[in-house]
Amino acid sequence: MRKASIDIGTNSTRLLLADVNSEIVPVLYRERMTRLGEGLNRDGYLKPKAIERVVEALKAYKTLGEKYGVQAYSVFATSAARDSKNQAAFVRHIKRSVGLDCEIISGEREAFLSFKGASSDLDSTQNILVCDIGGGSTEFIAGDGMHLNYTKSLNIGSRRLTERFFRHDPVLPAEIEAAAACIRGQLLSLERLKIKQLVSVGGTATTLAMIREGISVKDAGQAHHTVLKQVNTLVEELGALQQAKRKKRTGLRPERADVIVMGALILENVLDYFNLDRTIVSMRDLLFGALLQ
Repeated sequence: MRKASIDIGTNSTRLLLADVNSEIVPVLYRERMTRLGEGLNRDGYLKPKAIERVVEALKAYKTLGEKYGVQAYSVFATSAARDSKNQAAFVRHIKRSVGLDCEIISGEREAFLSFKGASSDLDSTQNILVCDIGGGSTEFIAGDGMHLNYTKSLNIGSRRLTERFFRHDPVLPAEIEAAAACIRGQLLSLERLKIKQLVSVGGTATTLAMIREGISVKDAGQAHHTVLKQVNTLVEELGALQQAKRKKRTGLRPERADVIVMGALILENVLDYFNLDRTIVSMRDLLFGALLQ
């Protein structure tokens, strides 16, 4: 059966088309940087222009779905939508404008789907922690096999904290330290889990792996299951660049240039918190997890 999963995140709106039977066979992947969470911190409302960017992406994805013979859609929104005061109006607008039902999922549900996706093709799923750094929140999920032992969602996301802490271009060291202090404070609410490996999913981890390995955006699939180390050096290198120069780095979509430093800073502090020096990057995230349901 051919299915589509669509993730409406704080930074991007992503589509995965796949044939789903005994396994998932990807057919098509698309991503648009729709920035739904832009300006959300100011008053708690999703902005009209941001909503329309999402709607245009959904219209394009539905057209692709019709072209490729999609039989079922799973459309869900995460951090920005669930934190907004106008979430009900947002869902109604999508239904009226695109004809798709959109579910705003909880942080715990988001975490579960990320774990399902990330663990679906690992050689070993014993004592793993999956970390999904999004634009508005970061999800943590620990488990053995397909049994979840721990889930936690924290409101530390790359766009949320970029808008809160970064005011200069390039970023000032003092701004990085202030943001890092906030991240460390939030991480204190996590249990000190004993884990064998950290698996990182989502656009931040994939992008950092692509930058480190020199993988172009068109070859993004090569980042799957790469090992990412020395994230602190990426924070330093990317933070020292002006956005205009950052946009030219191989592996970095220009639309992510404003939030990638914060994303890297979050990952650096997650690794430090769990006394780890590396993470496995997986491109199987909640999009895959949704298709497995």
